[in-house]
Amino acid sequence: MTQLERENLANLLFPQDLPLVEELKEKYLPRNIKGEVTRFAPSPTGFLHVGSLYTAFIAKTIANQSNGCFYLRIEDTDQQRMVENGIELIEKDLLSFGIMPDEGPLNEGIYGPYIQSHRKEIYHAFVKNLVKEGKAYPCFCQKEELESLRKAQELGKCRIGYYQEYATCRSLTFEEIKEKLEQKIPYVIRYYSKGSFNEKFTIHDEVKGEITMPCNDLDIILLKSDGLPTYHFAHVIDDYLMHTSIVIRGDEWLSSLPIHIQLFDDIFGFSPRYAHLAPLTTNDNGKVRKLSKRYDVHCKVSYYLEKGIPKDALKLYFATLMDPDFETWYMLDENHRLEDYTFSFSKMPIGGSLFDLEKLNSICKIYFAKESVDKLYPLFLEYYEKYDVEFADLMKGEEQKVKEFLSIEKNFLRPRKDIGCYADLKKEAWYIFNELFDRAKEKEHLDFFDDKVIFEYLEKNLWIAKDNDEWMSKLKEFLEKHHYAISMKDYKKNPENYQGSIASFCEMLRVMMTTKKVSPNLYELLTILGKEELLRRYQIYMKENFNEC
Repeated sequence: MTQLERENLANLLFPQDLPLVEELKEKYLPRNIKGEVTRFAPSPTGFLHVGSLYTAFIAKTIANQSNGCFYLRIEDTDQQRMVENGIELIEKDLLSFGIMPDEGPLNEGIYGPYIQSHRKEIYHAFVKNLVKEGKAYPCFCQKEELESLRKAQELGKCRIGYYQEYATCRSLTFEEIKEKLEQKIPYVIRYYSKGSFNEKFTIHDEVKGEITMPCNDLDIILLKSDGLPTYHFAHVIDDYLMHTSIVIRGDEWLSSLPIHIQLFDDIFGFSPRYAHLAPLTTNDNGKVRKLSKRYDVHCKVSYYLEKGIPKDALKLYFATLMDPDFETWYMLDENHRLEDYTFSFSKMPIGGSLFDLEKLNSICKIYFAKESVDKLYPLFLEYYEKYDVEFADLMKGEEQKVKEFLSIEKNFLRPRKDIGCYADLKKEAWYIFNELFDRAKEKEHLDFFDDKVIFEYLEKNLWIAKDNDEWMSKLKEFLEKHHYAISMKDYKKNPENYQGSIASFCEMLRVMMTTKKVSPNLYELLTILGKEELLRRYQIYMKENFNEC
């Protein structure tokens, strides 16, 4: 086909007035920043996968630590798979976990639109130019013809695909194409690949290192019959015009890399860097497999919101998956924060990253133990206002008491770690609320309850102490006078010599005031509840167990 015929064909295919490629390049000038430009580019085809959130977190982290830019681009060119309000759901989930883009549909920058279906004119302009250059052509092969081609390739034990001698529409003349267009035969626009599958190229992946792959020879589809681009083509144009410096994505796209590198080189003469992330996996009865939307409820981002996993704790866990050294560093100093750590692609795993809910729970407990009560209280309240209004109202009525409960053992060498999610606060602290305590039906049983000693202690001795150490010292003095063993070793050796042990006395106190044999620091709980309430609970215990008023 001559140059004139190619230009005429381009005008036939795209008769509308389109911007010139050079005009688009001048409009979307390089960014005036030194840091990395990264993006998160999901399709609005369903709920956000935790693996997608992980990818977004990495992209934002890399941009932030280099003083770069992180933007959100919606890849909605597969219109048939879109769900209602899909874009809004993606933005809402990102907002919920504090992974907000610097640019995107909600906060348009000068490199928008940030929704691919709104960029149709841009893609058409580039394809029209490719047709003029002889690098793209219309393909009129219908579904039945392509299926027949596939079967023939299978019988001949050839590679499956539309390439070289199998790309029959490559050789159509201008007149043949014009005739088919006049007949209104549906068509797509394909890329004319000059690559050879027998040749190889080597590229450096930021995560996986040097990779050698066969060159692409497939005439992939650039524009579908509805005029919208394929992912392969659209992301190349967008990443160029939006000046993405690193394409961060899952390694399921690694096999498509030869196509993308070829398109970048052929259209723009260069390509951005790529970082292909290892997938998140799970241990399914001893078998390690990828996290699945179908089988794993914790694939959904909504799972973590409903469970009450703090957004900052989930990001801390993501950080441990990104870099095995992060957790040790984070635990080394109570002042260490996520944003202070410098991440490197070279430390990211090449194989699958095991997504372990038990490990996530452990990280969450570390987070709750480390964070200040003033920061945590409103986060707990926000969760319960959404999922348990009654408990939220109780919290608001007893704010100081809740904060004191959250502060228990905060300053200990080994802080308590009984809370791993927002939902755990009610499970662990319900008994500090008189209303919930009075409703409690299930209470742990005690074989022995020294009512007189307990009453004397609550009535006359508890309030002598000013802190935990003094309390323990005074408690021992009190118990020795009532023939309780202070040393568990002595008690176990001669139990008949004692009324009980310090452990049994503390257990009596716990059950009486919490209904449970295990609780956080006893002294701090006693001071939170106060003398009047403790004596009231003593009377309740006596009535329920000994029928005493």
